[in-house]
Amino acid sequence: MASKKVVFTDEQVAYLNSLPAVQSATANRIEYAADFQHDCMERYGRGESPVKIFRAAGLGPELIGYKRIERCIARWKTAFAVDASDLGGDSPIA
Repeated sequence: MASKKVVFTDEQVAYLNSLPAVQSATANRIEYAADFQHDCMERYGRGESPVKIFRAAGLGPELIGYKRIERCIARWKTAFAVDASDLGGDSPIA
């Protein structure tokens, strides 16, 4: 079964690029700002809902999709756990 690929319109890309949480966006891809990633993982580690965090940044699932939010959290949990161990500190994830 083929997955549905979300393609953003020019207006959506312009909106995404206007958000502080987004470093850059194209019709197929969003690159998130490092500050947003860090803030997101801190808030997630305190038990806040990923959807609530993304929605507060203007990145609701109605626009970017639930799966994209889910995959970002999974990817960043791994990345931030590795970064924290490299620094000898604790992971920001509870």
